[in-house]
Amino acid sequence: MNILNNLRKPSLSIVLLSLVFFYSCDQEESKILDVSSEIELVSPRGFEIADNITHLKQILELPESSKIENVIFEESDKFNVSFIDYIDKDGVQSNYAIGIGALKFYSNEIQMGGNDNSSKSMNRKWKISCGGCNPCGVGGNLDSEGNMTFQCESECCVLTVEEILEE
Repeated sequence: MNILNNLRKPSLSIVLLSLVFFYSCDQEESKILDVSSEIELVSPRGFEIADNITHLKQILELPESSKIENVIFEESDKFNVSFIDYIDKDGVQSNYAIGIGALKFYSNEIQMGGNDNSSKSMNRKWKISCGGCNPCGVGGNLDSEGNMTFQCESECCVLTVEEILEE
């Protein structure tokens, strides 16, 4: 009879192990959710690149399965720029930039999109990317006049500049 009573009562070690397991799973799920909430989409000076992560993926034309890793803002009195690092569905890391203001573009080949090919409009928001070969990330340098100059990290890349039309 005593053996039957012991079998009906769950062992303390099994109960504790179950609690640790469920707590660990809960904490892991929280960590996954916290990653996207930690990414700032508005710069210290108020430059907003998107309403939320889903909106940012739509602007960049990234599939939902891609992961935004990091957003870094560079700002001055002449421009606002964000560099967005992401990992695509195949695990390949790349980046985009979004900018407004005094921007210049340097590359062997540049593709411009938008209403016209003028990159001098200070009020337009631009999406900048590089593609065509590997590695092909987009970078930027501050020139002597205080403008942000974008270029690709490899000469074989094509620098693409597209106007972001606000909805």
